[in-house]
Amino acid sequence: MEKPYNIVVLGSSRVGKTTLITNKRDAVVSTIGVDFFCREIQYENKKENIQFWDTSGQEIYNSICRNYYNKADCALLVFDLSNKDSWERAEKWFYDLREYDSDIGIVFIGNKADLVTELTQKQTADWVVMWGRAKELSETQNIKLLPCSAYNGDGVEECIIEAVKASRLKRKSKSVIERERTVSLNQPLLNKEKIKTACCN
Repeated sequence: MEKPYNIVVLGSSRVGKTTLITNKRDAVVSTIGVDFFCREIQYENKKENIQFWDTSGQEIYNSICRNYYNKADCALLVFDLSNKDSWERAEKWFYDLREYDSDIGIVFIGNKADLVTELTQKQTADWVVMWGRAKELSETQNIKLLPCSAYNGDGVEECIIEAVKASRLKRKSKSVIERERTVSLNQPLLNKEKIKTACCN
């Protein structure tokens, strides 16, 4: 059996990270440190097991969150579509992730899409700017950007599937790198054997 995909979930407090990955739409207590949730989904006629590392959005826990970067196959960067500050935090996490692991799979998720129609004029203007910046970064970095509503479930399944896709690519890339490293380490031994054989002949 394949190991479950490890997916770290990052985002500011109250952006809906826990609701997104657990499907619990009741009042959720803010995460302290890191919580763990397991989930199974059906994708391409195959059961995929996922282990979510749900991190706290509070800055005092940032150093703890970084411990999970190198172990993760993918990161979900969640921000609140009604709060531009949450996007700025997600953007910082993106660059932090890239600094630690340039190959990690990443999916940007704009949560609380159900609130967009209720925004004030000022909030709507902020949303337009925020979404434009998110779209520009995702396109230049070739990263998926998805809106969803963890509250009513719209788009949540697509977000999870994209995380699985990104995790698969990460595992595949890691496997190729490990094979190339093995070949590289074995090459001097092969060369020595060739020299030895040539000398004996």
